[in-house]
Amino acid sequence: MPELQLITIRCVEQEDYSGADSLVLRVRDDSVWDGELKEGETASLDHVNPIPFTDNVKLTLEELDYDPDDDLGTVYVDESERGQGERQAEFDRDDATYFVEYEVLA
Repeated sequence: MPELQLITIRCVEQEDYSGADSLVLRVRDDSVWDGELKEGETASLDHVNPIPFTDNVKLTLEELDYDPDDDLGTVYVDESERGQGERQAEFDRDDATYFVEYEVLA
């Protein structure tokens, strides 16, 4: 069974115009990381244990603030990515750009 290993999350362009973005990263709708990032910052996700899955698994990134939560995107990671090394998922909705680096393990 493949496993999703999350590595880092990187902010290229934040959603908020001032202050850091308050973020939550979800896998299968379960929160696996939350924190704040500004443009140019990267956070480690090495504390997240590998997540077993079959076929594919859904990653969602949201920015939480005073206005309604901002959906920054959803990416599906497929089991066919197993053994291809480190890869990147791009989240680029609502004028923001984030990359989550991950690997699909055997």
